[in-house]
Amino acid sequence: HFDAEHLAWYNDQGRLKATGWVAGYADRRESSLLLRVRVERIQAPGCKEIDARGMAMLMLPPGGDWQYGDRLELWGEPTTPPEAEEFSYRAYLARRGIYSLFSYPSAVKTGSGAGSPLLKGIYDLRERAYLTLNRIFPQPEAALLAGILLGLERDLPDDLERAFQDTGTAHIIAISGFNMAVLSALFVGLFRRFFRRGWAALLAAAAISFYTLLVGANPAVVRAAIMGSLALFGRLIGRSSAGLTPLAFSAAVMCLFDPHLPWDVSFQLSFTATLGLVL
Repeated sequence: HFDAEHLAWYNDQGRLKATGWVAGYADRRESSLLLRVRVERIQAPGCKEIDARGMAMLMLPPGGDWQYGDRLELWGEPTTPPEAEEFSYRAYLARRGIYSLFSYPSAVKTGSGAGSPLLKGIYDLRERAYLTLNRIFPQPEAALLAGILLGLERDLPDDLERAFQDTGTAHIIAISGFNMAVLSALFVGLFRRFFRRGWAALLAAAAISFYTLLVGANPAVVRAAIMGSLALFGRLIGRSSAGLTPLAFSAAVMCLFDPHLPWDVSFQLSFTATLGLVL
């Protein structure tokens, strides 16, 4: 249920003007660009502009230099995301707090500097790392490294992606427990050269948290990061770092912050796969 100050109230009722800022990493695809936008003000035709709230997904033509924190003004029609028999895009977006979809609206950048400076720096670092990989390596090697290191799988050729799926090795590209285990060992080994075990574990956990934000913090990565951090501190007190307890604790913590997660396919696959390994 939405009130007149929520963007979703105006879904499927015609075009309007909205102002807000880009609240996520730009999802660049071959035929489109997806932007997650936090709306602050709206103005319907014949009405005065009012303060508003709500998240929207913008589908724009490919290209454009959109960055996290950019302020924008758009003119278009907010619609209710579609549902299909096999996949509900509406439910998928609702789990992320998004209830409105703008398909190819008119959007103009009006400024920057909104949002969190920390996230802005992380997203900028991710984009620079992506550009560096593409400058150093040819395709498809650069696309493969971007997927493994940065969680960006947008450049993988269809035939290569299909080959990974057909051979059952697609998990190599996805960032999950294996990546976190390798990083944990590297960070602990590095910090142990300069700090005591406790401080080394704490700094390694902080580095893992930073990397989790850098690669997008999807449920599989967050689960792996929590379990990896538990393993670091478990070793300090002589406790086992594997088993059902760390897995259950990770699930509980994640669902505490996002109660919609049990219906997320990524969450389901990550936890059931890890549960299978544990059992």
